[in-house]
Amino acid sequence: IDHQIIPGLRANTKFGIPIESNLFVGRILVIVRPPNSEVDDPYYHEKIFSKKKRHFEIQIQGRFKYAPSGTVWCGVEVNECMKLGLVSRGLCNLLLRLVSKTVPGDMHY
Repeated sequence: IDHQIIPGLRANTKFGIPIESNLFVGRILVIVRPPNSEVDDPYYHEKIFSKKKRHFEIQIQGRFKYAPSGTVWCGVEVNECMKLGLVSRGLCNLLLRLVSKTVPGDMHY
């Protein structure tokens, strides 16, 4: 099922939507789980949602038009507190600490 999110950006398309700015050129693919994904969207149900609790996935692929100067930031904002179980919370904290020590620069979580 193909849904328009904002003008020019649609969700659940089979191929990425072209995006371009003065610094970056590439494609974005936004996948949103329909209420009954097995019936409403069997293509992405099998590849993305089957046996998972996720509700969406965003994929971005592209290249910088030139090497950026300074820091390149990437972020995600979550509006509600994530409800994680004991094991999931521990695993997430472990992974975040590992990534923050491995990746150069500042990481905030």
